[in-house]
Amino acid sequence: MASSGYEDSSPVPSTVRKSLGPRSFPRRWWWLVPVALVGFYLCVCDGWQDITRGRMHRKAHELFSEVEGITKVEIFLLEGEEKDKTGITFPVYENQQDSPTYGHVTLTGDDLSKFLELWQVQTPCLYMRAMCYDPVYVFRLYRGSRVVAQTNMCWKCSDFSVKVWPWQRELYGFDARGKYGQELLAFCDTRLPYRRPPPRAPKPSPENNAAPDAREIPGR
Repeated sequence: MASSGYEDSSPVPSTVRKSLGPRSFPRRWWWLVPVALVGFYLCVCDGWQDITRGRMHRKAHELFSEVEGITKVEIFLLEGEEKDKTGITFPVYENQQDSPTYGHVTLTGDDLSKFLELWQVQTPCLYMRAMCYDPVYVFRLYRGSRVVAQTNMCWKCSDFSVKVWPWQRELYGFDARGKYGQELLAFCDTRLPYRRPPPRAPKPSPENNAAPDAREIPGR
């Protein structure tokens, strides 16, 4: 049966075809759209800060919680007497210079078990930290012969270093003055006593600073 409608079989001109919606953008370049959006988020909207900050939080907590399979721990003393200085150095976060060490101890067996008990109950908290960062000890945790974690810890300002990326370390806070923070410090101090700062001279009272009365000066 013959069709009653009119069918135009003439080809669509190329200029018209190029203007028909998505065909105007070559398909092979569509992958640039999500890449451009991600780049805009990371560079313009500070997305890189969100990613880094989130990773820093995770790494800080995993430093103390991921202890399964730890076979030994090394502790290095950063605050010691000059006569005890060793040839081992570690970079200090603030100036990235190598800091000398003044002794170290390797924990295995019962000492390792006790250390890990104290290590796991430390309380990371970003907002507990101050700004001095004068670390006392370096800690290295091993699984077999491989170092899986390393950090410096400062009890003065409640800080420890976190390896966020292989090329980046940041400081994070912990409850250094709390029960478990002090127990960890005492544990380390028993095995590697740290140097105490000299006691401060007492401040003179206002009465002692006053000029002496002429009647009180000897020889008058």
